[in-house]
Formats: sequence, structure tokens, C-alpha cells
Amino acid sequence: VKRALLRIEQFAESQLHTNKPVGAIFWLKNHKWIDKREHDVNVKTFADYLRERDNQGDDAA
Repeated sequence: VKRALLRIEQFAESQLHTNKPVGAIFWLKNHKWIDKREHDVNVKTFADYLRERDNQGDDAA
């Protein structure tokens, strides 16, 4: 039974290698691969810079 399941799995994986990537993408997503990237974007305003400057001045005093 284990050998039969292994052969079925190998056949299914061999079918993923076609001209279209849809099957491979589906398989990868089912195995916890991620196809999107997350970007952390922090934007400081001019007011943030002024607050930092003022706070640094308070620390020096």
C-alpha cells in the first residue's frame, strides 16, 4: 500500500512539470509556500522629526 501511494504521489508531482505553472503553484501553496511579499513601510512626517529633535535636546540638558 505504501509503495502504491508513493507511486501515485510521484505521478501527481510529475504532472506538475508542464508548460503552465498553475499546478506547481497550487502544490506549493498547499505545502505552506507563500507567493506574496509583505513590506513594512514606515513614513516619518516632518512633525515626527521635530519631536525627535526636541526629545534629543531634552536628553542633553
